[in-house]
Amino acid sequence: KEGVDVRVFWVGDADAVLPDGRKASDALQAICDRYTPKATVGKIGYDIGEGDVVDSVCTYVREQDATMLVIGSTTAGKREATKDSKHIQILYRSDVPVLLLPFSFKPQEKYGPVVVSVTSDPTTRAKLPYAVHLAKLFDTSVHVLSLIENNSERPTMRAYLSQCEQYLEAQGVAFAGAIRDYTDFFTAMADYIESVGASFAVYYTERESLIKRVTHTTAVKRAKRESNVPILGVHPDNTLVNIRL
Repeated sequence: KEGVDVRVFWVGDADAVLPDGRKASDALQAICDRYTPKATVGKIGYDIGEGDVVDSVCTYVREQDATMLVIGSTTAGKREATKDSKHIQILYRSDVPVLLLPFSFKPQEKYGPVVVSVTSDPTTRAKLPYAVHLAKLFDTSVHVLSLIENNSERPTMRAYLSQCEQYLEAQGVAFAGAIRDYTDFFTAMADYIESVGASFAVYYTERESLIKRVTHTTAVKRAKRESNVPILGVHPDNTLVNIRL
């Protein structure tokens, strides 16, 4: 968005030679030069870090008082598996929301809805403000998918959906909602995302409760590897105080 700076961050040797023969620093500068003329944001620049990738990235984000971290998602292979592990660590340690972009992602003329799930967890609806920001940024709607494990949760989830609808209406964002039974969180999300032609999904990346962390980690890892749409990972304790989307 206009006025917001973009920083490209590389961890490694500035003089390292890339497969195309360029030094890393030259490649980073070329990225900035390529996108600066067409950017509607603030300034675009780059910085180079050293040491452990995860520590370096998380520290840099904190020092820059960043609003969001954007990283590319990888798929298969030994080298990619190493990157995958580091990406997951960054996702869980980052103090700000992390947007995971699959390498197959391309800018679109018209974006589909943002899908956000709600469950019976008391904090589940805290993801909605992030979905609203994405929807406004990309001029689209929000689909709230209510996931239940048994019918006893259905009345509660109907109430949750009604509250979500009221909130989104107050925010000026179009709403759609659905209730689905599920046994596997990722599969339920992926099936719904495909069925409505969604362009984004919002996931929790729990880092406090061990049980929740295990559950969410499994779903987020699968989403990172298999999702065809960008995923915004947020912690329950993230706030929107400094969000400047």
